[in-house]
Amino acid sequence: MVFKCLHHSICKLGRSSNYSTKMAKLTIFPIMAVLMVTIVSYTSSLMPDILLEREETNEIQNNPMLSPGRIMVPGPLETEKVACQFDIVKREKISGKCEKLGAAPVSFLKWILRKTTKLCELQRICYGMPSGCSRSQAVEYSLNYSKSLEIKAMTSNLTTIANEGRFNGRNQRTILEKSVMIVLQVKKINPHIHRQFIISFTRCLEHIWGYQQLIHEVETLRLLQFDSSVEEHENKLTRLWTALQPDVPLESRISRQWTDIGFQGDDPKTDFRGMGLLGLDNLVFFAEEYTEAARHVLSHSQHPQFGYSFAIVGINITSMAYNLLKDGAAKTHVYNTCKSVPSMRIFHQFYCYLFYEFDRFWIESKPKNVMQFSYIRNEFENNIRDSLSNQSTVFNINFVVNTV
Repeated sequence: MVFKCLHHSICKLGRSSNYSTKMAKLTIFPIMAVLMVTIVSYTSSLMPDILLEREETNEIQNNPMLSPGRIMVPGPLETEKVACQFDIVKREKISGKCEKLGAAPVSFLKWILRKTTKLCELQRICYGMPSGCSRSQAVEYSLNYSKSLEIKAMTSNLTTIANEGRFNGRNQRTILEKSVMIVLQVKKINPHIHRQFIISFTRCLEHIWGYQQLIHEVETLRLLQFDSSVEEHENKLTRLWTALQPDVPLESRISRQWTDIGFQGDDPKTDFRGMGLLGLDNLVFFAEEYTEAARHVLSHSQHPQFGYSFAIVGINITSMAYNLLKDGAAKTHVYNTCKSVPSMRIFHQFYCYLFYEFDRFWIESKPKNVMQFSYIRNEFENNIRDSLSNQSTVFNINFVVNTV
C-alpha cells in the first residue's frame, strides 16, 4: 500500500511543469521509501508465530484456568519459550530519545509497530523479550507511560495495595486477575489466542508490584527500633551470638564480649539506631543461613592488619542494600532471580551477597588502616551498581568459602 501511494505521487509529479519542485520532491520519496522498508523489515522480525500450539508449554495446554469461556490469570509459571528476539538496545535508544523527538514521532512509530505486527506494545515486550529484568522493566515503563485512563487507574491501585502490604495471598491472585482483564479489554487482546501473553504479563506484574511491596516491608522493618523489653528482639541478639560464637558462652546480656563480633560497646542495641531491626535481622539471617560464610567473614574482620568491626560493617552493608533496593538498582537481581512475588528472603540473600563480597573486596584492597573504609566502601558500591546496570546480572548466593 505504501509503495502504491509513493508510485502514484511520483507519477503525478512527473506530469508537473515545475522542474525544481519536481526534483525536490522526487528526492524525498526515495528516502521515505527506504525508511518505510527499514521499519517494516525490522518490525516484521518481531512478529511471533503465536498461533502455533507447539510454541505453548505443557502447563498452558493443560491449565484449566485458560479454558474457553473462563478468563482467569494462572498461578506463577516460568515461561521458557519466547516467540522471537527483541533488540533491547534499540528500544532503549528510542525510549531515551522520547523527549528529544516529542510525543508525535514516538506515537507514530508505535502506530507503525502496531499495524505491522498486529500486536500492542505490551504483547511485543512479553513475546519478544526474555523473562526477567529486561521484560519486567520494559512492561513497567510501558504501563507507567500509558495514556489509557483505565491502565493509569489500575497501576495507581496496584501501587496503593503494594504500599499497604496487601499484595499477597488470595488478595494477590484476585488483584492480578482484575488487572490482566483490564489490559486485555483496553488493548483488545484475544485471551484464547494470546494465552502465553497472560502468563508472561502476570509474571511481570508480580515482579513490579511485589518489588514495590518489598520496599514497603523493608522500610517498615528499618523504622522499627530495637526494644530490650521485647523478648523477640532479645532472642535475635542471642541467636546472633550463638551462630557466630557457638563455643563461647555469653556471660551476660550487657558484656564487653559483644565487641568480639564487632559491636562498639557493651550493649549492641545502641548500634541499630540507623537501620533499626532491619540491621539485626540481616546479621541473624547471614549467621544462621550461611553460617560457614558468616564465620569466615568474621575471621577476616579479626585480621591483625586488615581487620574491621564485623557487626558495624554489617549494619553499614544493610544501609547499602536498602539504598540499592529503594532507588531501583536492585531490580536487576531481584527480577532475574524471582519466579513470583519478591519476598523478604530475597532481600536478606541480596544483603548476604553484598557483605560476603565486600569482605573479599576489602581484603584484596589491602587497606592501610580502617580510615580507608569510606573510600573502599564507595568503590565497592560503584562496582555493584555497574554490575546491576547489566540487565542480565544475577548474583550467585551459593558462597564458596576459601581460606585466606
